[in-house]
Amino acid sequence: MNPQSILDTSKPLNVELFDQVVKEFYSGSSNRQIHDLLAQFEQNPRAWTKAPDIIQKSNQIESKILALSILETCIKTRWNILPLQSKKGIKGFVESLVVKLSQDGNLKDIGPFLTKLNTVLIEIIKREWPHNWPGFITQVVEVSKRSEVVCANNMNLLRLLSEEAFENKSLHLSHRQVDNFKENLTKELSKVFELCMFVLKNSSDRRLIECTLNTLQKFLAIKWIPIPIVFSSQLIEALTLKYFNIQQYRVLTLQCLVEIGGIKSSEFDHVEGAANETVSKCNDKLVNMFLTILRKTFSDCGINMNTNIDVFINSGQYNYQFIQTYTNFLFNFVRYHHKVLEEYNNGSRDGLKAALTLLLNISDANNSTLFAICCDLWEYLVRDLQKSLPKKSILNSTFSTNSFLSSSSSSSSSSGNAYDISCPRYQLYKDALHELKKILMRRLPRPKEVLVVKDDNGSVVKQEMKDTFMLTLHKHEEDIDAQIAASKEVLVVKDDNGSVVKQEMKDTFMLTLHKQMSKILYMLSSIDPSDTRTVIGEKLTQFSKNQEAKRNKYGGSMGGQSDVEENQFFAELNSLCWSIGAVAGSMPPDVEKSFLVVVIKILLSLCEVQQSKNAKAIIASCIMYVVRKYPRFLKKHWKFLQTVVRKLIEFLAEKHPGVQDMSIETLNEICQKCGQKFLKIQENDQDIFLYELINGIDNMCIKLDTEQIENLYATWAVVISHEHRDFKQASNFVEQLLTIPNQRYQQLLTMCQTNQDLFNNEENIEKYIHLIRIYKGVCLNCSGDRQHCNGSFLKQFSNLYASLIKLYTGYAQLMNAWYTNSANANITRSAAPQIIKLMSMLKAEILQLFEIFVAKSRTAHHDQIVSEFVPNFLNAILTDYQNCTNIYKEYSCLNVCSALIEHLDSKMNSFIPKIFGTLFQITLDMIKESMDNYPDHRLAFFKFLYHVNKSCFNVFEQMNKTQMQLVINCIMWAHEHIDPQICEYGVKTLNQFLAHIRQITERSSNGSLITMFYQNFLFLILEKLIHVMTDTLHKSSFPSMCWTL
Repeated sequence: MNPQSILDTSKPLNVELFDQVVKEFYSGSSNRQIHDLLAQFEQNPRAWTKAPDIIQKSNQIESKILALSILETCIKTRWNILPLQSKKGIKGFVESLVVKLSQDGNLKDIGPFLTKLNTVLIEIIKREWPHNWPGFITQVVEVSKRSEVVCANNMNLLRLLSEEAFENKSLHLSHRQVDNFKENLTKELSKVFELCMFVLKNSSDRRLIECTLNTLQKFLAIKWIPIPIVFSSQLIEALTLKYFNIQQYRVLTLQCLVEIGGIKSSEFDHVEGAANETVSKCNDKLVNMFLTILRKTFSDCGINMNTNIDVFINSGQYNYQFIQTYTNFLFNFVRYHHKVLEEYNNGSRDGLKAALTLLLNISDANNSTLFAICCDLWEYLVRDLQKSLPKKSILNSTFSTNSFLSSSSSSSSSSGNAYDISCPRYQLYKDALHELKKILMRRLPRPKEVLVVKDDNGSVVKQEMKDTFMLTLHKHEEDIDAQIAASKEVLVVKDDNGSVVKQEMKDTFMLTLHKQMSKILYMLSSIDPSDTRTVIGEKLTQFSKNQEAKRNKYGGSMGGQSDVEENQFFAELNSLCWSIGAVAGSMPPDVEKSFLVVVIKILLSLCEVQQSKNAKAIIASCIMYVVRKYPRFLKKHWKFLQTVVRKLIEFLAEKHPGVQDMSIETLNEICQKCGQKFLKIQENDQDIFLYELINGIDNMCIKLDTEQIENLYATWAVVISHEHRDFKQASNFVEQLLTIPNQRYQQLLTMCQTNQDLFNNEENIEKYIHLIRIYKGVCLNCSGDRQHCNGSFLKQFSNLYASLIKLYTGYAQLMNAWYTNSANANITRSAAPQIIKLMSMLKAEILQLFEIFVAKSRTAHHDQIVSEFVPNFLNAILTDYQNCTNIYKEYSCLNVCSALIEHLDSKMNSFIPKIFGTLFQITLDMIKESMDNYPDHRLAFFKFLYHVNKSCFNVFEQMNKTQMQLVINCIMWAHEHIDPQICEYGVKTLNQFLAHIRQITERSSNGSLITMFYQNFLFLILEKLIHVMTDTLHKSSFPSMCWTL
């Protein structure tokens, strides 16, 4: 038979034929007709009428589920317009089918179908209950008490119903409908809860009990069960005394207790009629529950204070599920009720200590999920403890090398502490926090940096780690961020295979973890710096002793130790050094000084005993990382800072993978934080230190690659940015810094002018690109921020300006000659010759240099920029943009014009007609064919439109109706884009546009524009805006669009 016949809904459906079509579809058929046929059937507005026949007669479970999906769609989208008889028929059919299937003992085969059927029933309930189905809940409860099999499915149904009401955001119901649904469901809670307790008390059916516990867990999680019912009923007793004892229900029971433990003590105060006596009873019940679970854990679950959690969770899936749920239980209870445990005297403090010990054991397990949960709790506890501890004055702080290794008990009373750690509350947590420091210092992941390692094949690689789950744990509060937030750095380390790798970590799970752990360590060190020094000192001293012992063992050489020993040593040393960096700024200055001196001495001694270059490089990277994290110390000790910088400069000649990169990164960070010291003549010095850096830069660059040279120039430019007051002096610094690049640039220009063939040489173009990038890096970094801009690059740019114009126009003409050649007409940009790609790259670099120069310029220089640089530069880039083919148009041209308009503002008014007339229509013609071609040009176009609209609205005031409609259509088109940046530019541009119109309306300054806008475009904007707001693709922009309305 013809499969197309299934589309004729006016005739009875051939279910057998329908099954064949569905079977072929799910068999992975590539037949496009089958795919289209089923899609057409689903979209047919009468397809739902065939669903009962398919469900009753089909032999294919896929066909039945497809029929249910069609029926569900009909209920969601057409229920209100269906005839009353049809509604009753659908409701009766689905209800009877649910009851029938829930009594079927073969749940393994029909389980997915029954679950889908439950969701369809819920969609009906959401629309019919209670006004057209008032007795639904009562009916469910009564039926459930008569049959355990039916009751199990009804429990699942009630759980799904609660999820729909309290968790899922329906796209097919209004907020009022959802709120009414929640309110009516809450009124029936007592009947549902009574059913749950009835099951827990009387049933022995395993499936029913599991369904009931799952349902209760959901009720508790969404806080559907009121707090008074939780504590006045026998629910807690049933869970702790009955079902926690039974292993097969233990995890599900614990999941319910997790939610009960998550009820905050503050929520008791919001209970209507709650008195102190009631709150006390609730706390009593919670504490008894917690202590009972702890006792039963130790007696019945095979866990004690010394259990090896790694061994336990690796012994079976059940054990892992139990430990994960148990960790959540401890997390919730300790986080929300630790103060109750601290204040009670009936064993609660001992219970708290036992829980902290268990949490430490779990934190020590080699499982990232469990560790992340524990870190969240430790962060909360440590912060809460820090806020509650009384502070004391820091007087007579003394710290010596000997006290660095003093015992915790003696050092805790030393005068370096800002907090009074003798108070009883801290003493309760003291031992646990001491152990926590050891765990964190051993497990701290590497920060956001480049690491030198080898891959499994023994090759040196630069591996990038993107932001995943592990980056959450080096993050600080805003007052801490500036001191220990991880910046992009380079470290030299070994991996687990003993390989040396250079690895760049972007914001990933590990980096997130690093931020959070560092934050915890910083707070712990702030509370008790003496204990932190003790832990670090003991670890460093142990490292030193172990290395000395191994050196003696192998006769003065470290070459005899195994790879496993070496890898473990470097892994622990790296983590410890990262921890030392994490606690930077947490100690008083004089204490920090002594601490850091001892740390560096020990690290230097460790470096001296190493024989291999790899080992020396790794320890050197540790020293660099530690030093860079203590700018306060460096600023106060000039000779040490000077020595560190000179040593880092020596490392620039070290070709070991990653050392040069890390040296430059470290120098950059030091220059950012201590650069002011390089601009003043220090004691016993003849001149400022910057001159030494500038004069030696040529020798520094001998063994660096081009990218590293560019970064080094940018690093010394950071020092110049600290010169805020003397513009001429800053300009002189820039001129001296760029002396050698300027000489090479002029030599290259002269050489190319004398021999035009050299102008087309790939090597020479690469040299131009390298030099422009040096200028770009210096310009970006030498001027400072907008608040303290010194404008020091103006003189340098003035000298470069004429030659940059010639380079840009010259290479633009060469490119134009190439791509206008008919033989090259169909060659894509990616397939173009390398020399054409280099020419395009050079043009882009020149444009970016000009953009950065404008963005970094001082307000006082804007008139000079407009008069001397803008006319010829605009003429060159706009002519090229107009003449070249689409694939070679530089989107940076749009960005340059956006920067000019943004920063020079009204001074650009005379140039706007030419800029807008050239860029707007040409770029629009490029991107209008679709929503995703030319993505860079597209984003730059809408950014350009935003800045023109914001700063130069007068260009719009002069438009006629056709031109204005085109602009408004573009603004509204931006709203339709899925790309969030483009959509945001659309919203911002429209808001700014409407603000201008409102101002003009209030001033009545342009009557023709006002008339044209309100008569032709107001309703157009409303229509297009509401169209975008009512689709499902722009949820993130919905609030801002509402503000526009």
